[in-house]
Amino acid sequence: MISNCDNLENHKDSIYWLKLLEKNPETFLTNLQELYDTNPQEAKLLVNSSNYIGWYGNFCHLICHLAGKLENYNDQNQQHFYGSTIFHLDQKLAIKILKLIYLCDCDFNFTDYYGDKPIETMIKAGLTKRNNNELFQKFLEDLTEYNILFN
Repeated sequence: MISNCDNLENHKDSIYWLKLLEKNPETFLTNLQELYDTNPQEAKLLVNSSNYIGWYGNFCHLICHLAGKLENYNDQNQQHFYGSTIFHLDQKLAIKILKLIYLCDCDFNFTDYYGDKPIETMIKAGLTKRNNNELFQKFLEDLTEYNILFN
């Protein structure tokens, strides 16, 4: 179970997972797929969890903060916020992660600390504003629309 985790207990720790998503998205994808395959209910609980590090957004919010190229990156400034350690996340990988998060039954209507749904975090300017993520954003819009229509 969760073969790539440093510690098997980490699979229950949402902070571990959100840091893994930010620092190693490929491993996050592999581990979440493994968790979903072995325990879909636990995967659902995980992707719907929220934490202060990610502005109390769920994992759909988190991937939205990471997909694409960080616009306001300033290596000299060394700001620390969720997403500051990943300058560019390829949108194709981000879409794969988003698909799996959706499969795990993540709530796309969940609002974060600021009252924003995941789709709204994509269009707001701020620390985590990213570009080169048009395919990801379109895919998120389509999933959100589908989710609203059929749930």
